[in-house]
Amino acid sequence: MTAVLKVSEYDPTWPVLFEEEKVSIQGVMGEYVSAIEHVGSTAVPGLGDFSDECGCIQGENLLLFRDYLRQHPEVAQDYFQLKMSLVAKFGSDRSSYTDGKTDFVLSVLEKAHQGHIQIPYR
Repeated sequence: MTAVLKVSEYDPTWPVLFEEEKVSIQGVMGEYVSAIEHVGSTAVPGLGDFSDECGCIQGENLLLFRDYLRQHPEVAQDYFQLKMSLVAKFGSDRSSYTDGKTDFVLSVLEKAHQGHIQIPYR
């Protein structure tokens, strides 16, 4: 049986949990890791999380997407609403859920690449 997709409301403890995990990872990996970034839906305040979300964006684009949503809460809210409607529409069809987000994600990445945001120096 395929699990039904579910989006959770934003939890303000997610950044705290990330920081705890980051400290733990840094304690083990030390000098072998140059950066540990909080990415995905849990990294954007106000954005709900799809707990078993497969990644359709990677690398620098993942950071651009996250940073754009952080700097544009209204766009993050639109993304959350899209995710909720796709879950309602596609139930357990993860492929259709992911495909349904593609145009939105690409449009955000296009805006981010056009210099509408400044990525903080890491």
